[in-house]
Amino acid sequence: MLRANGRRKLTIPCALSRASAIRYDGEMNRWFPLETERLLLRERRADDETAVHEYASDPEVVRLMIWGPNTREATREFLTRALAAQAQWPRTSVGLAIELKGERRLIGSIELRMSDEANRAADFG
Repeated sequence: MLRANGRRKLTIPCALSRASAIRYDGEMNRWFPLETERLLLRERRADDETAVHEYASDPEVVRLMIWGPNTREATREFLTRALAAQAQWPRTSVGLAIELKGERRLIGSIELRMSDEANRAADFG
């Protein structure tokens, strides 16, 4: 992590900074899971439901999101959609679970979305 104005700034893992890690040849190749010293970014699993609901139902966690806090049913529906989407390949967005490696605990998720395929531009959040 880099610090700018006293705030943490995410650094791009080495795997993403190498040209061979992501090859663009008309379709996206699988490039995950990704690992940092502390985190594992991996595909979601059906058994993630309890952990997803733990953060997705917390009003403080979701206060800046356009969704939530989730009911148990909303979490289940989200995970069902997410699992169906990740079964497709290739795809224009990739949602990944964020896991603390040392604790093997799911703490959130992130999504990378292709926003302009012609210019190979994407956003994440």
